Amino acid sequence: MGEFFETLSYEEFLTLLDGLSFPPLETEDRPLQEAVDRILAGSVTGEEDLPGFPRSTMDGFALRCQESAGASPSSPVLLKVTGEVLMGKVPEGRVGPGEAWRIPTGGMVPEGADGVAMVEWAEENPPWVELFHAVAPGANILAGNADYSRGQSLFEPGQRLEPRQVQLLKALGIGRVRVKRPPRIALLSTGDELVPPESPRVWGEIRDTNSYLIGESLSRRGYPSSFLGILADRPELLESTLRERQGEYDLFLVSGGSSVGAKDKTVEVFRSFGEVLVHGLRLSPGKPLILAKGERNLFLGLPGHPLSSFVSILTVLLPLLRRWEGEREFRPVPQGYLRVERNLPSKQGRETFVPVRKVWRDSLWRALPLRGESGLISLIERSTGVIRIPSSLEGLYEGDWGEYYEF
Repeated sequence: MGEFFETLSYEEFLTLLDGLSFPPLETEDRPLQEAVDRILAGSVTGEEDLPGFPRSTMDGFALRCQESAGASPSSPVLLKVTGEVLMGKVPEGRVGPGEAWRIPTGGMVPEGADGVAMVEWAEENPPWVELFHAVAPGANILAGNADYSRGQSLFEPGQRLEPRQVQLLKALGIGRVRVKRPPRIALLSTGDELVPPESPRVWGEIRDTNSYLIGESLSRRGYPSSFLGILADRPELLESTLRERQGEYDLFLVSGGSSVGAKDKTVEVFRSFGEVLVHGLRLSPGKPLILAKGERNLFLGLPGHPLSSFVSILTVLLPLLRRWEGEREFRPVPQGYLRVERNLPSKQGRETFVPVRKVWRDSLWRALPLRGESGLISLIERSTGVIRIPSSLEGLYEGDWGEYYEF
């Protein structure tokens, strides 16, 4: 290609993802404990009411509310205690006129009762209890379908199951769900200068750390990956490796080899498998990025500079994976807004992400910008996240609020 002639804005890239026809991912039935962080492939409907029966929300006395009419501290109502609700047991009998049953918090409300008098509103002198306040119908009772009703739609396709959603499904007795298989991801590093981290190096060589950072960042978010090794800057070697493993993986991540240069032929290799959708983003850092689509695979070339690569994980790779799985909300979401500690210049028309360290100062969490080139690993080590400067701005002034994205 020779240059980044048709770079996309970041918003154009996200729009492209939203409308992209991805290679299909198979669906599979999985037990709930294996479905955490997976995307639902079908809707889920509850077949039970939840909690399932009327429960008391207080320790007290279950009664017919009309029996408590007019009760006050100066004129208490006297009821006879004729039963007691036991936890986990169905009450045997019903509450009749002039009667009350002892009931604990969470106990099943017996038939005949339509309210619960708090124990603080009563004084028991067996076999009688005095009520000092009237009880309104439904008071201190949780209806049997207060949480969810039988037949209610719970989740739609595209919902990511987090532990709180799994808790609900378990409460409803749902043991298995149909989910999408996550994309199978292969990771490769390219560069004549790269050597494995554990290897001794000679002058001019660089230890490959990007593959570790990318792989661990994916793993922490529920996306396992396989590292296929370091390849020299030879296009034929990259192409043969991709073709040999094409049937094993859905997504090939290539770290390095995406910038303009004599040896950076990644884009030409990707084009041999299908259509190149993106060759350069108006994103800083992270401009030299390639996305291509084949019949069965996606190919993503990430920048070789550590900070550029890391920002690309947040801004490009994770949104791509989420959208591929069918998640509706796939765009990056800031973890909050922080005041910036000094002026942050930016080039208008380019989305900029500045590495910062989150610090507590003057009763506020603030963003301390970190200076340095994108090739410095120390920027990643010292930062806790990035501040986003929209493409419509020329920067942020000291004291402005900025969108904060945590690593």
